[in-house]
Amino acid sequence: MPSGLGLTLLRKFIDLNEGRIQIVSDAGYWERASGSNVIANLGNPFLGTVVSVEINTAASKAYRLLVAAS
Repeated sequence: MPSGLGLTLLRKFIDLNEGRIQIVSDAGYWERASGSNVIANLGNPFLGTVVSVEINTAASKAYRLLVAAS
């Protein structure tokens, strides 16, 4: 599998589930919710990384992971 596939799959799941993901690292902030991105530069460097994932537990959908063969 190519590198970075984990975040791609997580983003797709968040979109289907109508959840949210937020990542803060160094001088940047990224958020994905409702199919749109928010990107911002922080005024000062943030030492470390924080990842917050909100999953819509009220969703009654079923999800299937399909990975294309390479």
